[in-house]
Amino acid sequence: MEKQTEYNRGTYKTVKDRVRDAVSGNVPGEYIFPFLWMHGEPHEKLREEIDAIYASNIREFCLESRVHEEFGCEKWWDDMGFCLRYAREKGMRVWLLDDRQFPSGFANGWLRTHPELRRRELRIEFRDFTGPRKNAVIQAVPLREGESFVSVTAYRLKCGEDRQVTIEGDGEDLLGALTFPGETKTGLGRIGWDIPDGVARICYVIVSPYLAAKPEWIDMMSPESCKAMIEAVYEPTYEHFREYFGNTFAGFFSDEPAFSNCVSGYDCILGKHGMMLPYRDDLCELMAEKAEMPAGEVRKNLPKLFLNANDPATRTLRNAYMDVATKQFSANFSQMLADWSRAHGVEYIGHVIEDENTHQRLGPGAGHYFRSVGPMAMAGIDIVLQQYVPGMTEMPHTAPLWAGEADPDFFNHLLESLPRSLAALTPEMKGRTMCEIFGAFGWAEGVPMMKKMLDLMLAGGINHFVPHAFSPKFPDPDCPPHFYAAGKNAQFEAFGLLMKYMAGMSHVLSAGEPAAGVAVLYNAEAEWCGGKCETLQKLAAALDRARVSFDIIWEDLLPECTAEDGKLTVRGRSYSLLLIPESPYLPGYILERLDKLSEGVKVTVCGERNPAYAGNDAAEADFLTVSWDDLGSYLNDALAECNLTRLVTDKEHPLLHFLRRVENGSESVLFISSDNDFAEERFTLTLPDARERLVFDVWSGKVFKPEQNGANVSLRIPASGSVLLIPAEHFPESVRDGAEDFFYGPADRPADIVVEKTLLVSRDGSEREIDAAPGADVTRMRGCGNFHGRIVYSGTIRIPEGARVLRVEGVGEILTVKIGGTNLGTLPGPDCEFRIPPELSSGTAGPLAVEMEVVNSPAYLVDDGFSTFLPLPPSGITGGVFTG
Repeated sequence: MEKQTEYNRGTYKTVKDRVRDAVSGNVPGEYIFPFLWMHGEPHEKLREEIDAIYASNIREFCLESRVHEEFGCEKWWDDMGFCLRYAREKGMRVWLLDDRQFPSGFANGWLRTHPELRRRELRIEFRDFTGPRKNAVIQAVPLREGESFVSVTAYRLKCGEDRQVTIEGDGEDLLGALTFPGETKTGLGRIGWDIPDGVARICYVIVSPYLAAKPEWIDMMSPESCKAMIEAVYEPTYEHFREYFGNTFAGFFSDEPAFSNCVSGYDCILGKHGMMLPYRDDLCELMAEKAEMPAGEVRKNLPKLFLNANDPATRTLRNAYMDVATKQFSANFSQMLADWSRAHGVEYIGHVIEDENTHQRLGPGAGHYFRSVGPMAMAGIDIVLQQYVPGMTEMPHTAPLWAGEADPDFFNHLLESLPRSLAALTPEMKGRTMCEIFGAFGWAEGVPMMKKMLDLMLAGGINHFVPHAFSPKFPDPDCPPHFYAAGKNAQFEAFGLLMKYMAGMSHVLSAGEPAAGVAVLYNAEAEWCGGKCETLQKLAAALDRARVSFDIIWEDLLPECTAEDGKLTVRGRSYSLLLIPESPYLPGYILERLDKLSEGVKVTVCGERNPAYAGNDAAEADFLTVSWDDLGSYLNDALAECNLTRLVTDKEHPLLHFLRRVENGSESVLFISSDNDFAEERFTLTLPDARERLVFDVWSGKVFKPEQNGANVSLRIPASGSVLLIPAEHFPESVRDGAEDFFYGPADRPADIVVEKTLLVSRDGSEREIDAAPGADVTRMRGCGNFHGRIVYSGTIRIPEGARVLRVEGVGEILTVKIGGTNLGTLPGPDCEFRIPPELSSGTAGPLAVEMEVVNSPAYLVDDGFSTFLPLPPSGITGGVFTG
């Protein structure tokens, strides 16, 4: 990779330019910026770690301040200054994770000395009474110092057959009937009220400074509080290092900022028992404007944000509340930091918690993915904490998340669709998507698993990455693996090859724009309104498996959408079909816009019924509905009717992921990855046109000719492998002429190989010989259970005449092969195929010296809790060696 000396990002390059950059190895260093954890180490230690980053084919990094005890103090400025100076010497760029504690929003403890900026939140208490009772006197619930009543409302209470209690009606405002504390001998308020017939519930909505979660974090509902981020972190960084801004210093990274109104969990939806709600003094007025009702009516009915009340007013109020809260988050936090960064010549990036639909919820979420991330320079996500496990494709699996499990439909299909759609529909992002990746999977996650995860994200449209993490500390129990690990990770050299692959693939897959003929409506508002709505990931997974490219569009874009002649157009992108996940309710203003659009483009609900207007139970939309069982055939017919080209395979391959990039209206790049962790995938692919295609193996730098008959191309993808298909016209002529035939046949002939010696070579260079040939798991042998390093098999091999491929199965985990002094390359396991040079398979050579070197998993050296979620890879060559 070239030395990074040029800082002007966003220069447009054609597909041809990018392919030729990747072929020549001239890829810019802008695609990768791993976390570098700072603990206050000596500068020589930091120098060693930065050198390791550079040696990994990486030219940028992000300083992780979370673990530095003196962030914002003299020691921090000294350490950061050293990193900036040394990065400038090496032609690198530096980002900064923008807070002392996780998540972003702590503002380096600024609120400890500015208590007036602390959050206040709404909480509810209620009491139930029977009637009728005339002239009843009710003692109000007590308030703590600093609390006050926002509303006091009485509702009739109803208990259904399922024993679920709901409040009914518009409620009776009792705030004016309350005698406030100080006017009674007890100091408690009292209410004089005639309790009506039946059971009544008096609801007290209270604004409180006593918070359930993260009391020292800023208030996302307050622009003044959010400015603490500028005062505590951004301005001081600029004052210390302004000479680096816009050149060596690239910008700031916010990590999972949130409302933080809930202790934990992914289910922080309005109506959750005991949950406090973000508040600001003009909340009722802002909600009233959105809900189109008087502010007094909003105030009186605030209890409906907390309690079950299945009526139109509840749905309208809940939608209005979430709309206000998410717009406040966007304006006060994300937009403010983005504007400040832009004004100071740097960029603002990051991500929120997306997990299991938190992207549209409160608590650890930001309420609305597109609003919270939209102001940033890149569209970001993360995939950490066992969120992805190879082979787990059909059912939720255990993971160290709040929910205790991860949904593969969400993480394998929807997650990466969020940033891909946002970047495609936000021109200012220049198509850039970002993923924080690899962290907190444990040492059992080696380079082979990293490549599988990377390929999944690349196929989802991600083109910038924040590998998690480099740490100067070893052993470091904090969210391993760590890539260099003070020189103790024997997979470090292979990690560098992975980073070179990551950069090359990101560069090529940033060409053009992602294909999309179908638009999908973001259904945050459907969940906000209440009722059981279908998850967005169910539709995303169905479209992926049908190989239908799509964008997610959100409510804020609807006013910009036009529809005519069968096309929906917004921000320069066009769609022939708009799909809506099944929802009981949607806000009326959304349904009215969708109804208008349906006059010019197909609008279809995926499910059994149309959504009703959230503010009117009697009114229901009138769009075409398609059941989930019929969705596949409907898509086939609808796309054919719209004359949309799509990828067709000779049979079903549900475990394949496709990324299509188009340039000037024609398909330019096609990347396919496999979720099948246990078997290869063989198929014939029918492309939109018959142009000659080449397979570009970015890992090895080689280019191959696949079997092609017109628009039909035959392909083979190994287990959890991938293939990159590009029109031949984009390659230099010399590369096209030198392309080898793509190997399609099996490599199933046992190799004539004799292993004469097997050595264990530790990271410190010490060696010992063991009695082990291919077929044995070395770390299951006596005395080898804690070994981590290189396992070197040496001997001789006879290459059959005309043999093209050497296949080694059961590699744990990274294999390098040398035959007759020729290095065939280094590949991640578990199954590795190497091209045999023609001179080695001429049939005239006798036995040739062979060396097969395997680097095993660091998990055998370092035990950690994260690795309990994954099987430890075997060590050495546990399968056979074959030619073909």
